[in-house]
Amino acid sequence: MRSAVPAVGLSGWIVLFFDQAAARWTLGYWVPTAWRFVAVYVLSGAAIALLVIFSRRIWERKWKGHRPSPTRLWGWTVAAIYTAALAERAQHVLWPGPGGTKVLWFLPPMIVVVAAAVWVLERIAGQEQKILAGFGVAVAAATGLAINRNLVASPLEPKALVLDAAVVLTVTASVVACRWMGRLRGAAATALGIVLMLGIGTMLGPTGERTGGPASAPSSDSQERRPPDLLLIMIDTLRQDVFQSVVESTPEGRAFREAFDPAAWFSNAIAAAPWTAPSMGSIMTGLYPREHGLIKPSARKDLSAFTRLPDEIPTLAEKLGRRGYQTSAIVANPILHPQSGLSRGFDRYEVLAGPTVKLPLLTALTRLGLLKREFYQQARWVKSRLRLELGQVDRDRPLFLWLHIMDPHDPLYANDLPELPGESELPEVDRLYRREVRYTLAELTDMLDLLKAESLWQESAVVLASDHGEMLPSDGRGEAGRPRVRKVHGHGHALYDELAKIPLVIRPPGGLPSPRQVDVLTHHTDLHDTLADLLGSDLRRIGRDRVSLKPWLEPEPATDVLPRQMALIEATHSGPEQRALRTSRWKLIEKPMMKVPPELYELTVDPLEQENLAPSRREQAADLSRRLKELWFSLEDPPITTTPELDDETRRQLEALGYL
Repeated sequence: MRSAVPAVGLSGWIVLFFDQAAARWTLGYWVPTAWRFVAVYVLSGAAIALLVIFSRRIWERKWKGHRPSPTRLWGWTVAAIYTAALAERAQHVLWPGPGGTKVLWFLPPMIVVVAAAVWVLERIAGQEQKILAGFGVAVAAATGLAINRNLVASPLEPKALVLDAAVVLTVTASVVACRWMGRLRGAAATALGIVLMLGIGTMLGPTGERTGGPASAPSSDSQERRPPDLLLIMIDTLRQDVFQSVVESTPEGRAFREAFDPAAWFSNAIAAAPWTAPSMGSIMTGLYPREHGLIKPSARKDLSAFTRLPDEIPTLAEKLGRRGYQTSAIVANPILHPQSGLSRGFDRYEVLAGPTVKLPLLTALTRLGLLKREFYQQARWVKSRLRLELGQVDRDRPLFLWLHIMDPHDPLYANDLPELPGESELPEVDRLYRREVRYTLAELTDMLDLLKAESLWQESAVVLASDHGEMLPSDGRGEAGRPRVRKVHGHGHALYDELAKIPLVIRPPGGLPSPRQVDVLTHHTDLHDTLADLLGSDLRRIGRDRVSLKPWLEPEPATDVLPRQMALIEATHSGPEQRALRTSRWKLIEKPMMKVPPELYELTVDPLEQENLAPSRREQAADLSRRLKELWFSLEDPPITTTPELDDETRRQLEALGYL
């Protein structure tokens, strides 16, 4: 038993190394892994090593076999650890669709397959190279899973199946070479085979990651008058009131403001929708969700988040790419998957998923319900990816960079920031949410320093915004005398200002003479024309009811420009269909598919939307309802939208987010 101690202690570490090395080769970076996940690897390795030892003992008593050496036991154990991950892969191919219990049905046959593969390869490899048999199966599993998880969008794509077969053939050929070439040369042959497989995967290309193709380089004339860089920084699920409070009252917020200023701070910015996909569609196209079509269809509710942005509607990245911009996106929200169409026009488009999505053993255990999913990477890892991305920037061409930070989104993680006075008195969710906002701004301040160090700040157009807000338990929705909604905590289900009112900070190239507070009504759709004006670009204006914010971003703000008069909010993700019209003073919410009265709030005296005035102010409600209908029916329907088939990986991430 003493000779088995190394296999018990080291097997989990070996598998973690294989997984991380495969991720590093395919993604270009090590997947961030908390210590609790490292412990999962170590404990899983120890448990399976013990299981292998006892299984071998039973086998030896029955068949009078020889006691395995420690190195041979390593090979068996490492191969066995991958059994659950291989079973999940087999389930993807043979029985696609959600449901972790299906993986259990594939475990028994996969155990037989893995055991048989190791046994056969041991016989082929010869006595001296038996450890390479078990390791060969493990390396093949790690490589194949990493390639198909990171470089291919769907496990059912032909190239994914070709890669599966090629990995098996490559490792088999490598192990056969061990018998004829000796131990060192055989190990080198195995390594060469894996490198060749990675090369094949790279040549096939990561689906959805490089989508825009090489943009045309600007002419020498345009280089002399090089347009400004554009930095779009999105903080997911960030509501305006908490953002403003953190900026004004915490050290992290004050440091962030000092790093960002001088800029224009818009206090009355409204989201196009109360969840991510339609809001980002509006920012990237300048259209309302009803116009661009990236919203919930009525026919297929199981895929309600995944209508695809029609190809006929150009994105901001496509337009800028045609004007010589290099375009990059680093996003941490898996709902912004490449299949949504939002990746169109980006030279590099990367969705940063968490370790339980990228590392095979953790993914399998999560699917089996044995581990809690961590589906996105936190802001500090977005910062690490930004550092790598900045090393690839061509400074001779203008840059459009989109960063999408996820941390204020549920689930909320504790962090090690010092607790400030009064935070302990907040409800738990409110306290965690506020601390996540503090953490995000602290990390974002560091990112701004990286951008400044690369000369990507002073003369850039910079926009910071959120896609939507968040409703917290302390908002009291559903209590007596207040509007009743289906959920107390979350987003996507209502159109109240907790969800609709968002931060918006814009810093024009060169900055402003001093920080500026701007109280005019603004909307997500205004950003398209605003950016076109700030960049001096002739981007084609589409749609209607758009207002460029550039007059308020001049050194001397305009006083004779008519601001936006009303803003449309729509495209709820769950619950009944809703739409709202908001002015600086009023908000009207209607549920057209339900026979319920509208909700009317006078925001200047009731900013928390506590008192529904629709029964007593019928004329005002009728006037806003008429204006809402006129705007709604004046909008053009989008081109025919399609619903892309999601791969199981993306589906699982979105199940964890609550979108499925």
